[in-house]
Amino acid sequence: MKILRKIFTVMLTLCLVICMCVVTTPATVKAETVSQATSIEVGLKYTGNCNYNNKKVYKFTLKKSGLIYFNNTDYESHGDKIYLYFYHEEDLSNYLGRFRSEYNDNIGYYVANNYDYVYLMAGTYYLIVETDSDTNIAFAFKMNYKSANESFAETYSSRYDVISNAKKVNVDTWYRGVLSDDDNIDMYKFTVPNKQTVKVTFKALEGDYRLYGYFISSDGKEITCDNSKAGESGAGEISSTLEAGTYYVKFESNNGFYKFRITPCVSVSYSTFVQSYGWRPEVSNGAFSGTSGQKKRLEALKIRISEKPYKGSVMYNAYVQKIGWQGWKSNGAVAGTTNKGYRTEAIKVQLSKDMKTHYDIYYRVYIQKIGWSGWAKNGNPAGSAGFAYRLEGMQVKILPKGSAAPGSSKKAYTTK
Repeated sequence: MKILRKIFTVMLTLCLVICMCVVTTPATVKAETVSQATSIEVGLKYTGNCNYNNKKVYKFTLKKSGLIYFNNTDYESHGDKIYLYFYHEEDLSNYLGRFRSEYNDNIGYYVANNYDYVYLMAGTYYLIVETDSDTNIAFAFKMNYKSANESFAETYSSRYDVISNAKKVNVDTWYRGVLSDDDNIDMYKFTVPNKQTVKVTFKALEGDYRLYGYFISSDGKEITCDNSKAGESGAGEISSTLEAGTYYVKFESNNGFYKFRITPCVSVSYSTFVQSYGWRPEVSNGAFSGTSGQKKRLEALKIRISEKPYKGSVMYNAYVQKIGWQGWKSNGAVAGTTNKGYRTEAIKVQLSKDMKTHYDIYYRVYIQKIGWSGWAKNGNPAGSAGFAYRLEGMQVKILPKGSAAPGSSKKAYTTK
C-alpha cells in the first residue's frame, strides 16, 4: 500500500511539472525558422494552417513606431485555439506580445479576445502562429496599424532611454512620443539659461494608462518636484525650481502614445487703486483685483512680472477721464491717477523683447453697467470708449505663445 502511495505521489508530481512547463514555456524562434518566414504587410488578411509540430512564422517591417492591434474578428481559428507571438528580429528569446483566440458561441469558432494590441518601435518583427492541437488548425488574421507620429524616430538599436541618448528639446514646444512593449522609458534633454521654475505638462494619447514624468539632473539623479501631479489617469504635471544648467525629463510607463511640453513658469502680479480703498493687495496670474457691485471706480493700476525666463518686461497704458491715453508704463510704475477722483475707462497691456516672442498676455476688465469685457491680448484695448463708464476691476494672465484665450474674447472693447 505504501509503495502504491509513493508511486501515485511521484506520478502526480510529474504531471504537475509537465503542466507547469506547458503553461509557462513560450514560443521559441530558431534562426533556421525565421529564414523561412513569410513576408506580410499590415492591413492585409492572411490565412494558413498549423499544428503542434508545425508553427507558422511571418515577417513584417514597421517604418515608424506605432500600435499593432486586432479587433474582435481580426484573427480567427477553426477546431482549436491559436496563439500569436511577436518578436523583434534582434531578440528572438523574449516575446513582446502574446494573444490567444477564444471560442465564440455565437459564431461557432475561435476569434480574437475583444481588443488585442502591442506597441512596437520602428523595425523588423516576426509573428509566430502556433497551436496545442495535434491536428491541423485553419486560421486567418489581419494586423491593423496606427502610427505614433513621434517627434523623434526610435528603433530597437537607437533608443533614447538613457541620458547619453536623450533627445534635445526646446521649451514652449509640444512633442510626441511612444513607450512601446520593448522600451518603457524615454528621456529628453533641455537647458535652463538662468534660475527659474520649470513645468512639464504631459498627457497619454491612447487609452487610460498611467504615465509618469520625472526631472533628472545631469548626474542622473531624480530631482524632487515643487509640485507633482503624477499621471495616474494618463495625464500629469510636474514643476521644479532649477538653477542654470542642463537637465532631463524622463517618461515611464508600460506602453502608449503621449505628448508633452516643457514650459518656463512666468508669474504676472498686479494691483489696483480703488475709490475709497486706495491700493488693493497685489494678486497674481488671473486673480481678481478691484471691486465689483460696490460702484467704486478703479483709478490706477500697477503690473509687474515677478518671475520670467526671458529678457523683456510688461508694459501697460490707461485711458483716464479728462486725460485720455496716458502713455506706456512698465515694471510696477503707476498707470492712471491717485486721489484725483478720475476714473480709468480702458487699459492696454503688452510684453516686450523676448517675452513677447514666447508669450501672450491676456487681460479683461469689469465695466460699469456692462460687466466683464471679453479677454483682450497683446496691446489691444479692453474697456469702453464714449460712455464715461468706470472700470471697477481687472484680471491678467500670461500664457505660452499661441495658447487659447482663457475665455471669450468677444466685446473686449465697447465703443459707441
